[in-house]
This record gives sequence, structure tokens and C-alpha cells, in this order.
Amino acid sequence: MRAQGSTKSTQGALVAEHIEAILDCMVEGVILIDRSGIVRRFNRAAERLFGYRVEEVLGRNVSMLMPAPWNREHDHYLARYSRTREGRIVGIDREVQGLRRDGSVFPMQLSVGAFDAGDEPYFVGVIRDLSETRRMQAALATREAQLRLMFDQAPVGAFVTDARGFILSCNVAFERMLGSAARGLTGQRHLDLVHPEDRPGLAHTLAALREGQSGRMRCTRDLRYLRLDGSVAHVQLHVGLVDAVEGARVLIGQCIDHSAEHQARKELAALHEQLAHVNRLSVMGEMASGIAHEINQPLTAIAAYAQACRRLLAGGAGTAAATTVAEDLSDALEQIAQQAQRAGEVIRRLRGFVRRGAASRATTHLGEVLSGVVKLAEVDSRSHEITIERDISPALPPVLADSVQIQQVVLNLLRNAMEASPAKSSDGGDGGSDDVACRTVILRAEVQAGGVRIAVLDRGVGPDADAAERLFTPFFTTKRSGMGLGLSICQSIVEAHGGRIGYQPREGGGSCFEFTLPVAPGGEA
Repeated sequence: MRAQGSTKSTQGALVAEHIEAILDCMVEGVILIDRSGIVRRFNRAAERLFGYRVEEVLGRNVSMLMPAPWNREHDHYLARYSRTREGRIVGIDREVQGLRRDGSVFPMQLSVGAFDAGDEPYFVGVIRDLSETRRMQAALATREAQLRLMFDQAPVGAFVTDARGFILSCNVAFERMLGSAARGLTGQRHLDLVHPEDRPGLAHTLAALREGQSGRMRCTRDLRYLRLDGSVAHVQLHVGLVDAVEGARVLIGQCIDHSAEHQARKELAALHEQLAHVNRLSVMGEMASGIAHEINQPLTAIAAYAQACRRLLAGGAGTAAATTVAEDLSDALEQIAQQAQRAGEVIRRLRGFVRRGAASRATTHLGEVLSGVVKLAEVDSRSHEITIERDISPALPPVLADSVQIQQVVLNLLRNAMEASPAKSSDGGDGGSDDVACRTVILRAEVQAGGVRIAVLDRGVGPDADAAERLFTPFFTTKRSGMGLGLSICQSIVEAHGGRIGYQPREGGGSCFEFTLPVAPGGEA
């Protein structure tokens, strides 16, 4: 019996050692107390948590590990449990505070279990330090607040949609952009806010983005939103696909409002059009004397033929004479009709050139346009005694252009070339071949890769190096009475047509101003 009892005692001691070892190996702090709250077990994890050595805690009331007011109430909880066996905190987890040896308080998760040893109740508390968790939560909360603040205060509109395209959140700038009240867009379908004409393209882009067809996780496109008041917001949209929690994906969009810039561009285009119109009127004003002479010639001829008709009618008599008069009258009337048509053509070209209206581009055959502008420029060339030589390729492809604006560019370049040409020799001779060459302006049009090149060449002195760099600068001019807007307007017109304009010295002396125009869609260069 003694041996058997000794074996049981040994086994019990071994089990106790195992239990102690297990308790010391646990990550969580474990505290065992009796019905009076006296600490009976205090594992190593608890030592690390509270900063006490085990011998400093054993035999003392567990309330020493609790901050006020819980330390004053703990014994009452134990007494009530002993009387009623009603466990209000037994078997559940809750967050409480612990008091370390250095007086600092820390958050902890406490799980309490109870058991009876004979007639005595004992309580086991398992403790997990929540300090690091709370620090991480606080850091996350701070970061979330910062991100939310950045999101809300960002100067560009921003929104987040779910996989179906419904807005989960949006910032103040996005709402202001669309004229919505605070958070009034949350829950709406993003695509419904887009201009109807832009919805199909955006829907296709977003679908390809979600399915990974583009091979990218983000895209950018220009589109229009419809504001609540019916007006249009022109924006540049940047959209990114982001992996969210639990494998879900969301779309994050950022919108840069370009409405003001769009309106400014429209107003600038209108201003350019007005300025170009003023420039055309100015050119016509400068050409006024030549135009008057050009129209006066056919009008004078008309008057002369009309007078001849009156004389023929007054002097005609007899059958033979009547036949002759009729034939002469027919010839005179034919001449009158031709001269009237000539004067009308001059006026028609002038009216077409100085007309005011929005730019209207259409498929244009440059051969006809250039021939028309040469006829207009010849008014000036005759008064300057300058010859305009045409070198226009018959195989020019059509371009997409406003014919009046292109005429304006060519006429400006031709007039500049004529004004830059040297004066006619005044030595009394009839002018040699060199003099004729110097007083000849060439208008050249030829096909080049992807478009058409138009050049105006003269034999004038040409600008110096410093002036050449500033030729297309607004209000810069080398003329005494010039405003410095002609070449600047030409540059605006050419670039608006998708072309380029430039200057280079002409080989052998003189200047070459040239510009290019792209071929119209469907044309060939």
C-alpha cells in the first residue's frame, strides 16, 4: 500500500511539474487565484506582462494588478460568486486594463474560467496584451483619417466604385464638379453620370480594364460628365483597378476638371477667327487702290461698249445697214457681258475672302484654291510690277481645310514676298533677265510624304538671323507700318489644320516661306 501510495504521489508530482511547465511555456499570461483573490499561480508570460517576479505576487491579492476603480470592486465580485455561483464574466472574453509594476496601465484581453477543488472555488485568468494591437489600430485609424482628409481635400475629383460600377465613396471635389450635395453621389451608377455620347466608349474601356484585356491596371481618357443643372463638365479621367479585401476589386477614379480650359480654348479659337477676319480686312484695305483699278477696267469697258451700242442704234438705217448694226451690237453686248462677269468675279472673290464666319473645313482641292488666291494677288502684283509664277503639281491630293483660311495664309505670304522683292531698275533700260528673276515670286505646291508642301519664294533681302527667329512672334514686324500679326495668324491657321509653317533662306538669295497640310482622310500622298 505504501508503495502504491508512493507511486501515486510521484505521478501527481510529475503531473504538477508538467502543468507548471505548460503554464510557463504559454504565450498568454496565466494567473490562478482562490476564492479570496489570492494569487496561487503566476506564469512567466504574466511576469513579462506585469513586470513582477513570481515571488512578489504569490500570496498577494490579485487586485494589485488592477488599476482603480476595478481593484476596489474585485473582491466583491468574488464574494458574490461564492454565494450565488452566478458568473457574470466567467466563460467570456472581455477587454480590461492591467496595472504594471512601474505604474503604467495597458489594455488586455481577459478570459476567466472557474473550477472547484473540493469545496473551494478557483479562478483561472488567461491574459493577452493588447497594447501592440491598440497601437496598430490607432496607427491605422490615424492613417485612415489622414487618407480620408487627403481624399476629401484633394483638388481633383476622386471616387471609388465596386465591380458593378456603383459609387462607394467620392470626395468633395468630385461632388462640386458635378454640382451635387455632400455624399449625394454615393450609391449611384458612375456610368449614368457620363455624357450619353461618351458612355459606350468608357464602358468598353472599363470592361477591358476589368478583364485585363489591355494588359494594364490603369487607363486615361478624356470625357464629359453631365452636371445636375444640365451643363457639361469636360474632364480627364484616370482610372485604376485595385485589389480590395477578400479578393474583391474596386475601381479608383481621379478626374481633372478641364472645363475652364475647354471654354478658354473655345474663346481663344473665336478670338483667332475674329483676328484673322480683321487681318483679311486689313489686307483688303491695303490692296484697295489696286482693287479699285481692277474693277474700274471692266466697268470702263462696259461703259465704252454701251456708248458704242447707242451710236450704232442711232446711225443704223436700211436693211443692209440694220444687219450690220445687229452684228456689231451682238459683238458689243457679248463684250459687255464678259466685262461685267469679269468685274463680278473680282467682287465675288473679294466677298468670299473677307467674309466672316466660323471656320468650316471640307475636303478641298488645293489647285483650285491656289489658282483663286493668285488671281486675287495679281491685283497687287500688277501695281508692284511683279510677276507671280505658278509651280503647282497637277497631282495634289485633297486636304481637309477651310479654303478661305488657306487663301489668307497664301495671300499673306505672297504679299510679303512682293513687298520684300527689290524695286524695279530705274536706269531707263528695259530690264534684263536678272531684273525679271528678282521681281518674280514663285508659288510652289508639291506632294510630300503624308501631305502637301506649299512654298512662296522670292529674291528679296530676307530677314537677318535674329529677326528670322522671331518672325512668327505676335506683334514682331520688320515693316515700318506693320502690326506684326500676319505671320502669327498664319501660324495659328496652319497648326489648327494639323500642319507646320516655317522660314528658311533661299539658296542664291531671298526667302522661302513654306507650310504643310496633311492629306484628307481617304486621300493619298
